[in-house]
Amino acid sequence: MTPDGQNANLITPLDRAKGSILGLVVADALGSTVEFTSPVEIKQKYGPAGQTEMRGGGFLNWAVGDYTDDSQMMLCLLESLVATNREAVTGLDVEDLGRRFVGWYDSRPPDIGITVSQALSRLKSGVPAADSGDANPQSQANGAVMRCAPVAVLWHQPSRRAELVRDSLLSAAPTHRSPIAAGSCVVANVMIAGLINGQPFETALAQAKQAAGPEWQRVLDEWEKAGRPHRGNSGWALSTVLTALHCILTTSTFEEAVVKAVNGGDDADTVGAVTGEIAGAFYGYAAIPDRWLKVLKDREKFLDLTTTLFAVGEK
Repeated sequence: MTPDGQNANLITPLDRAKGSILGLVVADALGSTVEFTSPVEIKQKYGPAGQTEMRGGGFLNWAVGDYTDDSQMMLCLLESLVATNREAVTGLDVEDLGRRFVGWYDSRPPDIGITVSQALSRLKSGVPAADSGDANPQSQANGAVMRCAPVAVLWHQPSRRAELVRDSLLSAAPTHRSPIAAGSCVVANVMIAGLINGQPFETALAQAKQAAGPEWQRVLDEWEKAGRPHRGNSGWALSTVLTALHCILTTSTFEEAVVKAVNGGDDADTVGAVTGEIAGAFYGYAAIPDRWLKVLKDREKFLDLTTTLFAVGEK
């Protein structure tokens, strides 16, 4: 479950940051083909190996290499962090992020979750971005963790843990404010930041558990006691994060982890995206299959923005 021992130390933090962002996007695009499809149906259509290639299609007939709302919203966050931290590194401006989300919402994207749509409607009506997300503890959808990685790229330095946790929660606020939904961003981002800095996977996971709130600490404890199982590809933050971790822990390459994630079907693009953002930070950008990257929409834009944001985080 680790990169080749001789090469692991040669993966730079910047390469891991690029791996996280592009890993999210490429896995989102891969999973879009089989979203809302069962694992049995996937194998019937694509053979025993399942969905392994950038094909496009899916229930919204995506173009080859195109990405869904997961990466579209992540791009809003990435561009917001770059734009608002050029002169002084202060972190996430949630009102700027909210305006970008509304602009995306007004563009009539073909794929938008119910929780996100309702929250952005409240935001448009005048509710502040920090308060527009649903705070009901039972509102536990995965629409925040699917987009959170840029915060970890900005606050990747170990000395910025407080800012990392703060902005992970704030990045969720415009759409998701429940402890589980928002806390999932803390779990993912503390892991990503640790992995960017070359921490072993288990160390990064332990630190994420420590940084998370009591709800997530309980969830991770129970999952570990159960043997770290696959929790299915539902649209809930709990199962999404746990399944992503399972897929990485039970495979030995970026490609294997992402393929395993998306072939669970159902919410395949989002489970893929979360798997990709964590696995990409672990294995690095060079580990992402070139055959996927060369057809990925906006690849250079994502790379340039990631490089810029990483440099800001180095100040």
